[in-house]
Amino acid sequence: MIGVIHNPNFLERLHDREITDGAVRDYQHSELVALVPGDDLDEAYRLTTSIDMPWVRNFGVANLVMEARSTSVSDFLKRGDTVYMVSAVGFIELGKIGE
Repeated sequence: MIGVIHNPNFLERLHDREITDGAVRDYQHSELVALVPGDDLDEAYRLTTSIDMPWVRNFGVANLVMEARSTSVSDFLKRGDTVYMVSAVGFIELGKIGE
């Protein structure tokens, strides 16, 4: 199961020289918006991105909020105890971050 966590500061982080600047602080103020079955980060990202329809309608995704934007750069995915930050290409492993 992968937790999808939206960063309230995602627009500010788009211009950071180092995308991980402030990542731990941002993570602690972010909101868990969905749970996606499986352990494929790419699939969790795809299923929580609106393409042809709002992602909250995607089969198998447990959305935890009434409305949510698409997952974007600087949002987080949590697989087990490991947190990953979505980057422009792929994911950056941040490791274990305390709640």
